[in-house]
Amino acid sequence: MTVVRKYPTNSGANPDGWDDPNNALGAADAACTEKRIVGTASKYLYLSGYGFSIPAGATLNHVYVNHKGVINCAIIGAQVLHFSFIYNSQYGNSVDSDVVMGAGCDQTAYKTQYDILPDFAAAGNPITVAVLNAETFTTRLQATGALAVYQAFDVDSAYIEVDYTEAALPKAGGSLGSPLALFLVGSIYEGRRKRRKRIAAVCLG
Repeated sequence: MTVVRKYPTNSGANPDGWDDPNNALGAADAACTEKRIVGTASKYLYLSGYGFSIPAGATLNHVYVNHKGVINCAIIGAQVLHFSFIYNSQYGNSVDSDVVMGAGCDQTAYKTQYDILPDFAAAGNPITVAVLNAETFTTRLQATGALAVYQAFDVDSAYIEVDYTEAALPKAGGSLGSPLALFLVGSIYEGRRKRRKRIAAVCLG
């Protein structure tokens, strides 16, 4: 089994105006991207450039998503901050960030990583190696306000972790009695027999 963790390297066009969107890229470094929301709107930051290169034919055992973030709000309500794996219009989300009054980037924390593979399979929408390896593969951060008050959503990092098992390599060659082995032995014998005939002809003259 092989385990590989990848972080996004591209924050895209950022249509919803997250502050310093590149701060969500790479491993955690105590530098956050932030989106401030007043009201119940949802704002998204699209992330890509994971660079997976999982071998073709490998079996995916788990596909985990996780993020390191926090919500700062004067009133704790139904605010949402999570990281979404997107495939065929289905979303597999990391566990929501905590709402903490007076929080900031220095208080962000990773949540428990969540395996989204079973959810997609159960919906008849299985994630494949080709999906993960595609250059166009994109995920997103989602921040959703809940109240008509100031809410700040901070994200330091997000990642996808995959563990997979490579396909077994076919055994080389075959047994002595296999059709391939018998063909090779017969070809070698026939070649030697023809060489002996040519040598005899030369000697006789």
